[in-house]
Amino acid sequence: MLRIEQSGRNSYFYVLSSRGKPQLVCNGYSYHIDHQLGDKTFWRCLQYYRGGCRARCIVHGCKIIPGSVQHNHGIFADTPVS
Repeated sequence: MLRIEQSGRNSYFYVLSSRGKPQLVCNGYSYHIDHQLGDKTFWRCLQYYRGGCRARCIVHGCKIIPGSVQHNHGIFADTPVS
């Protein structure tokens, strides 16, 4: 499950986690699904629990809507790529 897209200035792709769950990688940051509402998918940073990062984004169709909170960490070298 690898699909690379461009949405404005955002570059993102989808991968499967080691447990088979979808993950979104946007501009080097990884997210997992928080919840879905209609045709919108709400994503939460993977560092939400471990690092307390409150960054989020919404995918509506092929458009990414960034959240208002910035990441409280840098981009990790072990960001999934496959």
